Amino acid sequence: MRAAPIVVLALLVPLAGHSAILHVNPEGTGDYPTIQAAVDACAAGDTVLCSSGTYTGAGNRDIELRGLDIAVIGESGADESILDCLDAGRAFFIHGSETSASLIQGFTIRNGHNADTGASAGGGIRIIGASPTLRDLVLENGWTETWGGGIHLYQSESTIENVILRHNEAEDHGGGVSIWLSNVTLSWLLIHDNEANGSGSDNGGGLYALDATVSASHLSVVNNFADYGGGLFADDDANIILDASIVAHNSYGGGIYRQPSASVILTCCDVYGNEGGNFLGSMDDPTGTDGNISQDPWFCDFDAGDFTLSSDSPCLPANNDCGVLMGALEQGCELDHVFISGRIIDINLMPIEGVELTGVPGLPVFSDANGDYV
Repeated sequence: MRAAPIVVLALLVPLAGHSAILHVNPEGTGDYPTIQAAVDACAAGDTVLCSSGTYTGAGNRDIELRGLDIAVIGESGADESILDCLDAGRAFFIHGSETSASLIQGFTIRNGHNADTGASAGGGIRIIGASPTLRDLVLENGWTETWGGGIHLYQSESTIENVILRHNEAEDHGGGVSIWLSNVTLSWLLIHDNEANGSGSDNGGGLYALDATVSASHLSVVNNFADYGGGLFADDDANIILDASIVAHNSYGGGIYRQPSASVILTCCDVYGNEGGNFLGSMDDPTGTDGNISQDPWFCDFDAGDFTLSSDSPCLPANNDCGVLMGALEQGCELDHVFISGRIIDINLMPIEGVELTGVPGLPVFSDANGDYV
């Protein structure tokens, strides 16, 4: 995650103590015909190893770990191990008190949808009363009528690391991920182009937390959409601790929204350019304290979804006072940015708002209400 926007690391790292390895392939000619069949044959500590290819159909979606601490691993990593749910279900439903010794690793989870009627939250992965480790995953194009277009966690102490959440949608809260009554740890997550957008007041385009503690570091939360908290929404009694992260260019609902009874603590973060404001609700602006900044992170190619950083980005360790990498991705290009200033006026010397300055790489540049380009 630290080098390129969709590279997944550590392809095969079974947890300590895992013993038997059960092999599965998309053609159904491995040791067992489906991932679920292999899981059902496991004892605690075993590993289900999935070869490269695209897995579809019954037994390769709505997978349950049956309360076992086992590993389910895509052998070739997320670029080559695909769970395509085809909008007919979610990839995993984990609800049997599994601990952090259970592991899901190395898959792209695509087109997940809560096809069940009684347990609708969580488009790609739903975790209830369990605490599995999620590592080196891509969750994309998932959706749900309620919470957590990509992932939903309830009464969980999961660790989630090196994960990309993109193009997921929730019709209520948490387009990328929703977290409720949980204590979770997040690190090296790229959360972009997710949406909480239904018929009501929809919160947390990237991340939504309610009565939960979220300890997060090295997140890039970019270009997500919601009515409130386009990037992050801290609902009642939530406690979000955010370190070395970027919350930038989220649309409509602003960057970070905090309810009065919630807490959001930022250190060494860059919160910048969020439509509707960077900090909303009861959220104070921490810019200028504890290493927090509000500067353009200078993504290499925002329009193309390349959120690696250019060489002059303030989020690189050499360019900020914290001396840390802010966000999930490192330097990816050597762009030299030109800083511009000027004003556009009409013949009556009145400023003209909304005129685009063309030929500038990166984000569009428009004149503001005073006619200024800055």
